[in-house]
Amino acid sequence: MTASAPCDPRWPTAVHEAGHAVAARAFGRSVRRITLIPDEDALAHTLAHPLPAWFNPEHHWDGRVRNRLEQIVMVFCAGGIAQAHVDPDEAAPLWGSVPDMGQATELCLFASGGNEDEAAAYLEWLRLRAFAIVWNPVSWAGIESLAAALLKSPTMSGKQANLAIQAGLNALMYSKGILRSCAESR
Repeated sequence: MTASAPCDPRWPTAVHEAGHAVAARAFGRSVRRITLIPDEDALAHTLAHPLPAWFNPEHHWDGRVRNRLEQIVMVFCAGGIAQAHVDPDEAAPLWGSVPDMGQATELCLFASGGNEDEAAAYLEWLRLRAFAIVWNPVSWAGIESLAAALLKSPTMSGKQANLAIQAGLNALMYSKGILRSCAESR
């Protein structure tokens, strides 16, 4: 874990889920709910809003559908990438959790017409793009802020998650002198 990481053993999981949420936000999407409460399927969940009706790649394929599919894959990748940033000793975090990467792989296989070599290259390219999102200092500020908030409130609505992300972004901008406090602006 990083030196600034809380000692809470849930920290890597919180960062993982926050990575998904911040990546979704980078694409103008919000999450519906995020939780650190485990169930029979996973240690935690980030629940997205339902996909729009026009997203039906099995029946309609165009640039807009491909773009959304790529965004979804990058959001799947972002959780593991964020987790690897704070827990580099973990065996597979660079690729993410098995369910996340299984879904990402299936989407890439679909987009490549079932060609496994092309799907692997496509997934690697999208994973590298997700790295750029997660490791961006602005994104990372949002990830840390949301992860810390999740440790205090293990289940959050999308609105609460967005407020936590924004608080991290504001703190970063304030520390860089981009934002001024209300007292300074008077």
